[in-house]
Amino acid sequence: MQPTSQDLQIGKTFRPIVLGADVLGYSYTRQFHETYGVDSIVLAKYDIKFTSRSKWNDYRCVDGVEREEELLAYLKETIAPECRAEGRKPLLVASGDWYAEILSKNKSELTAAGFAVPYNDYSLFSVITMKEKFYGLCSELGIPYPKTWLVACGEGLDPIPGIDVISDEVINGHEYPMIVKPANSAEWHYAEFEGKRKIHTVNSPAELRKLISDVKGTSYSKYLLVQECLAVRDDSLHSVTVFCEHGEMTLGRVGHVLVQDRSAKGIGNPLVILGEDRLDLLDCAARFCKKVGYEGYGNFDVMDGADGKPRFLEINARPGRNTYYMTLAGVPFVKPIVEKFVCGNDTRQSLTSAERACDRPFLFCVPPYDIVRKEVTDPVLKQGVEESIKAGVAKSPLLNSEDSLAQRLYARLNRVNFHSKF
Repeated sequence: MQPTSQDLQIGKTFRPIVLGADVLGYSYTRQFHETYGVDSIVLAKYDIKFTSRSKWNDYRCVDGVEREEELLAYLKETIAPECRAEGRKPLLVASGDWYAEILSKNKSELTAAGFAVPYNDYSLFSVITMKEKFYGLCSELGIPYPKTWLVACGEGLDPIPGIDVISDEVINGHEYPMIVKPANSAEWHYAEFEGKRKIHTVNSPAELRKLISDVKGTSYSKYLLVQECLAVRDDSLHSVTVFCEHGEMTLGRVGHVLVQDRSAKGIGNPLVILGEDRLDLLDCAARFCKKVGYEGYGNFDVMDGADGKPRFLEINARPGRNTYYMTLAGVPFVKPIVEKFVCGNDTRQSLTSAERACDRPFLFCVPPYDIVRKEVTDPVLKQGVEESIKAGVAKSPLLNSEDSLAQRLYARLNRVNFHSKF
């Protein structure tokens, strides 16, 4: 895809600053180049080679990049002067919850320093990304969510209407397995204890009590959420991505997750997503965004229960790691960000009708096809996979024939490595 002359001119006005180098980090690098012809500066803790070897970025391993004070200092003292010298506005985009929280929390300060910060104000961000408060809003709006209990890991936490603190009666008497996860994933990133996972499944009261004790011994100070176990199948999950203007949904697309990551740190991250039409899920997402006055990208995780009915699990108040599927669906996913936060345009008018529809069929697919064929067992979904592959709409954001030889090599190695996980 070649950028238009108008988009090339826009690309000369800003410099993408990408925080993090995972799949989303590379997706940003790729999309900014393909859409606007502009190279990115990537700031990361480690050398993630399928991103660092791209010919379209200036990749920097920065000591302390995940710590708020050090990151802000580097942005203001190094990045801001560099961008001023080249006459470009620095556009900050994050590929992790902790980065997004830092940017939202310091949005006013960063904006004053000349940065474009495409995240909601912290007064909203800090509320909706706390899962227990998210569930409180869902309860108010009649949006379904899992049965949930709270465990306070710090002092002075506000009670949540409609959600109870867990009791010994629940711990001893509820059906197992149960799901345990942090209410605040950004703070969870910094908690350290043996056996830590993104999401824990516990199979007995003793196991639950030990996990609670372990977490309370860390720096984590928010709520833990203990929830009913809805499903064990990978294909019970749905991804809902929206882009909003003043609470009104400009874009919205749903993907049916077919295969999830198995690794401890990445468990639950979607690896294979098939486009689907789910107006019921988009309606719930739109009502939530309108209620809170949401701006920009948001990504909702939704899971089906044993009864087949969906429950909303959380909102990621940023583009999700798989937002490249919006590109596959028909709108370059960075375009709404640039239109709104760099150009100052209303995306309800500046995007084309085809881009706003984003209704093309797609299969977002990171692992090799043989793994997908083995893992997807539902006949209807399996047919969707085969039709997508045959139609040429099955794509991985990491596989890019236009990038450097080294990037393509490491992307292929990453793809092959999935055989060790499945």
